[in-house]
Amino acid sequence: MRCVKVLLVLFNLVCLGTGIILIYSGVSVLGIYSDHAHFVHSSQNAIPPTLLIVLGVLVSTIAFMGLIGVLKESVCMILSFSFLLGVIFMFEISISLTGLIYQTEIRDILSQSMSKAIHAYPRDPVAMQAVDTLQYQLSCCGVESPADWRNILTNTTFTRNDVTNSTHDVIKKDLANQASHSNVTSGLGLLSTNDVKQGLTGASPNHVNAFLGTANPVRLTNNTAETFHNSSVSPMNMITYPNSCCANGLYSLHNTMGVVTYGCGRVYDNGCLDRMDNVVKSSGRALVVTALTVALIQFLGIIFACFLGKLIRVQKTERETLKWEFRNHLLQTRGPGNFETFVRDSQTDSNKL
Repeated sequence: MRCVKVLLVLFNLVCLGTGIILIYSGVSVLGIYSDHAHFVHSSQNAIPPTLLIVLGVLVSTIAFMGLIGVLKESVCMILSFSFLLGVIFMFEISISLTGLIYQTEIRDILSQSMSKAIHAYPRDPVAMQAVDTLQYQLSCCGVESPADWRNILTNTTFTRNDVTNSTHDVIKKDLANQASHSNVTSGLGLLSTNDVKQGLTGASPNHVNAFLGTANPVRLTNNTAETFHNSSVSPMNMITYPNSCCANGLYSLHNTMGVVTYGCGRVYDNGCLDRMDNVVKSSGRALVVTALTVALIQFLGIIFACFLGKLIRVQKTERETLKWEFRNHLLQTRGPGNFETFVRDSQTDSNKL
């Protein structure tokens, strides 16, 4: 019995640790999801990690109760600990199955939400910040590829305030200040990039027209060809990318009319869907593995708890039976006057068991 008791004490300490691990895992996954909540629907994805946090708290509480029950040899507390651990075991299996089922649907959900956000990029500041944050952090561009930005930012202009105050723009303040102090034309301007070489792109577009529709605007145009090594790419085949697509930062372009634009030497050539899908699925797999591992440990604990509870109950029954037999024997052989001696002797015999 002592061996089982020691093992169950150690198991309860392990349960306390697993409860903390569950809480940490749930909080970590929630943090990952919250960073990209615009694409990963929080109402759906927050359920498994939130349940994991709740289960972590319950496991820690139940483990503490079980530890007290083992030390006091309370059959009621030990069996209650075993029952509650079994309930949590079933919940953890359910969470694991839910996570596995959701793994098959996440890619379609991400693809739809990311495509919707990119199309809303020019007019929705929330979508703009979410997309830029995603592309910055994952070093990617577009959903499937950078070509997803075709016709999205056509004739899009940003004012100087957008340049200097935007949280998603990669232009540094000193570069923005340089642009704001330049002789920027207003109204309809002609941007000639006849003499501008496109760095790594090898493209040299001729007479790109940019419409500057507001007073003193700065046109943020990343003049990057979709096909980097094709030197014959015409301006009609150019794509305007957001600054978060630039892999090597921006550089300023000036023409003879004083119009300031910004070019991007190279954009990220991979889309964000694969990387985001990998991030979410990795988090989901971590939840599933954690839940199954803890569930296995708890299953072993349930077996130990039931076994120890049975041993304690049997030994307590044997003790009570032995005390009753000693009492009857003493009363029959020595009489009622020696009852105190019987109690002392029976306690000594009980401690020896």
